[in-house]
Amino acid sequence: MNLITSTVNHMAFILAGNSTFTVVNEKSERLTYKVTAPSLKNGTTKRDYAANVRFVSVMTGPDNEKSYTFIGTIFINDKVFRYSPKSKLNRDALSVEAFDFIFYQIAHEGLEERLTFHHEGKCARCGRKLTVPESIKSGFGPECESIVGGV
Repeated sequence: MNLITSTVNHMAFILAGNSTFTVVNEKSERLTYKVTAPSLKNGTTKRDYAANVRFVSVMTGPDNEKSYTFIGTIFINDKVFRYSPKSKLNRDALSVEAFDFIFYQIAHEGLEERLTFHHEGKCARCGRKLTVPESIKSGFGPECESIVGGV
């Protein structure tokens, strides 16, 4: 796993539209999340909505590609995560409460030192494997980094 240390990188990475990351606490307990942008079909009129939301899922099984459960939505303009009653997990599940806390920290105060943020080695925007050291450090390929505004 690759460590991302800058708060700006954390937020940019989470909101890029195709991110998977793991947060580890001082006890080496970890939770892995996937945050995705909604897909738009041709001719849709919901572009403003799609630009403002990201869907959050947490890894709940052994398959790190497919074992994710939806937990809620990030509303980018408001810098807030909202739990979804449509989630199969309860509001008070550790993984849900942890994401709510982590996102609030990153959006408003900066990630606490007792937590580390790691990405999977793929670009948070396009999903391509990262090979350039600078890209691995930021979590974005060079083209995507310029699109998301430089991190």
